[in-house]
Amino acid sequence: RGWIWAGAGVGILASVTTAVVIRLFFSALFTAANQELIEGLTGVIAALVLIYVSYWLHSRSAAAQWQSYIQTQVKEALQRKGVFSLAFLAFLAIYREGAETVLFYIGIAPSISTADLVLGLGLGSVALGILAGVMFGLGLRLPLRPFFLVTSLLVYFLGFKFLGNGFHALQVAGILPSHSIESLPTLSGLGLYPTWETLAVQLIVLGIGIWVLLPDRPSKASTQG
Repeated sequence: RGWIWAGAGVGILASVTTAVVIRLFFSALFTAANQELIEGLTGVIAALVLIYVSYWLHSRSAAAQWQSYIQTQVKEALQRKGVFSLAFLAFLAIYREGAETVLFYIGIAPSISTADLVLGLGLGSVALGILAGVMFGLGLRLPLRPFFLVTSLLVYFLGFKFLGNGFHALQVAGILPSHSIESLPTLSGLGLYPTWETLAVQLIVLGIGIWVLLPDRPSKASTQG
């Protein structure tokens, strides 16, 4: 247990260090001339990361699949190098989420106030603390499938929104073409903008999401069989 907590602690420190380095890097890049370009690129990158995370959460929504995934990772770690591998696995788990969180906030920070950003961080930290306590207390009795499904949908929505905002910022910067749709309103809170380019890419992402969620979608195993 000590090795796992040590790996997790190093993962947190590495995540904070990454955030500081990236923040300093982007501060040097940000100017009045390229602000929209940087915001657009970071928004698109954050959206792609979030959409991938959403799919990953959805694929682990079944309790049996999640337990199998965890057990496989632990067994492989123990077979390789013992407890040090468990510490490294804990580090990777934390740092992976930390790096994704850094991208997430770089994508969202320029478009919201500092007070809202701090409030979101605080509420998220409290919610995670409560959730961690529930998980440690209930363990396998926790209904994992609803939890993962709801979380994956929330993350997917944020990715959908960031994608629209990112493409719109790149259009404002003149990097991407922009062809207006007069009948479509602007809903920045949903990441919807009245251009064919942003609408097309969001419809593609939405279609992929619906296809993944279809309950009767043929599985890989059945296809191979």
